[in-house]
Amino acid sequence: MKDRSGPIVKWLLFILILPPLFSVLLPFYMIIRIAIMPEGLTASENGAMVIWTEHDPISQYQWRSKNGMIHQAGDTSLINVTWQGIDTENPVTLSYPFHQNLDNFTSLEIIYKSNAPSFTMGFSDRQGKTTSSTIKNDQQGDWVTSRIALKSIDFSRINLQNLNSVVITIDQPAGGTIQIKKIKCLYKSITLANFKNVMLSASFGRYLLNSVFVSLLIMLGNIILSTMAGFAFAWRSFPLRKTLYISMIAMIMIPMQVLMIPTFILIQELEWLNTYKALIIPFLIYPINIFLMRQYISKIPTAFAEVALVDGASYFTIFFRIILPICKPAIAIVGINTFVNSWNSFLYPFILTNTAEMRTLPVGLALYIGLFDVDWANLMSASSLSAIPVILVFLFFQKQIIAGMLSGTTHNL
Repeated sequence: MKDRSGPIVKWLLFILILPPLFSVLLPFYMIIRIAIMPEGLTASENGAMVIWTEHDPISQYQWRSKNGMIHQAGDTSLINVTWQGIDTENPVTLSYPFHQNLDNFTSLEIIYKSNAPSFTMGFSDRQGKTTSSTIKNDQQGDWVTSRIALKSIDFSRINLQNLNSVVITIDQPAGGTIQIKKIKCLYKSITLANFKNVMLSASFGRYLLNSVFVSLLIMLGNIILSTMAGFAFAWRSFPLRKTLYISMIAMIMIPMQVLMIPTFILIQELEWLNTYKALIIPFLIYPINIFLMRQYISKIPTAFAEVALVDGASYFTIFFRIILPICKPAIAIVGINTFVNSWNSFLYPFILTNTAEMRTLPVGLALYIGLFDVDWANLMSASSLSAIPVILVFLFFQKQIIAGMLSGTTHNL
């Protein structure tokens, strides 16, 4: 009878790998999608910039007529304006701030309900000049979605470099109402302008340089010091060896956040705040790396050291000429893990630095998040660029990573 277990196992493995693969690819897709949005967009949905939505705070919007009357929308989440006593010579004008580049967009869309038979919608500049197109309302009293192609609007009368607002004007006899759910601009194409803006900014270059410098030094320090310490714990005998090793193991269980305040006070007393010393020296050795190297080196037969000692080699010679070449897979794992952790570190660089000259990439990325808004396009572009070094590290050292992960089961000298 033919064995069908092979295909079944493959399908099971495929099904099991789908959730983690999806969890990795979906955020990456969202980051890239927002990063290639037209320059300057701060809110979007399915290829559109949302200018106003019913979920926004209503208090931000003023509704004015040419005779100077101010209409507030009230407590409802919708723009809901009712007017009385306004004649046709003084139409109701509703405006919302808009300061984007229209080259990125194809049309203007509005979702509304009104008893007005028609109204105009368009843009105004900072000098107060306006241009618009007429929207006919054939379904008075019902929710309607209308769209205006920007190419149908005559922009010769306004300054496109100084746009000020989206304007809706309603010519209506005394008494009327309008409700608006959403106003948005549909954009026309993807762009790499956000990546260009981020890469050309002086601050991003400085953040990148700081992250590379700090991460490389921390990685090298951990490789050298943890390998030496692991060698000492595995092959050498010295006073309090067991006590020190147990203490080191106990330190692995202490979260780094718990040490945040003592570390800050120590760095402050040493006058290292806002310096490379504060970003590098406290992290030159991680207990987990000592543990990994000690476990790996302890599997190496001591016969290598005994033969070398008989030939007159010192322990430094044994370490550099025997231990290091054999430990390449473990060193790769320690180096890559340390580099990635240092590259992604946010908490300590955030509390130990206070100037742009010393900030690292994760701290710099956080600055794209303002008090009232988020620069999503540039934030996602910078996030995509910051992931490139980590991806390259894994691509170039994937063989060493696999060898290190399999060393526990296939280690044979």
